[in-house]
Amino acid sequence: MNKVEENNLIKTIDDLAKDKAEKTKLEGAIKKASDFVKKKFNELEIEEYTTDNFRAYLQYSNKIDMDEDKIIQILKENCKKDDYEKVIRTKEYVDFEALESLIYNGGIPAEKLEPAQTTKTTISLYTKPVKKEKEDE
Repeated sequence: MNKVEENNLIKTIDDLAKDKAEKTKLEGAIKKASDFVKKKFNELEIEEYTTDNFRAYLQYSNKIDMDEDKIIQILKENCKKDDYEKVIRTKEYVDFEALESLIYNGGIPAEKLEPAQTTKTTISLYTKPVKKEKEDE
């Protein structure tokens, strides 16, 4: 790596670390301010407020999740058997504790399962300040 590339890398790492620290601090301040405004809106029973420069308002969105166990129960009680069987599926799965026992007891060699193994690598970049050694005076 030449000197220009090295200096660019050094500057980028230093800037990245500073930006991440600022982001974390800023995210905390934003959350605190947002929580305060939401609490105040709730106390005042309002959904929006306009200052000289900005309009703050609440927007509601709903996310609907389905409880599969309840769906299955409702379908069992309300559908014909043929319709129920078209909708409800049985999925085979591996009981890893039982598999471990099977391998341990010689039921199947572990090597036979190697084609089923996958490795997922996650690369994370972290930055930390360098601890400066105290200079003796």
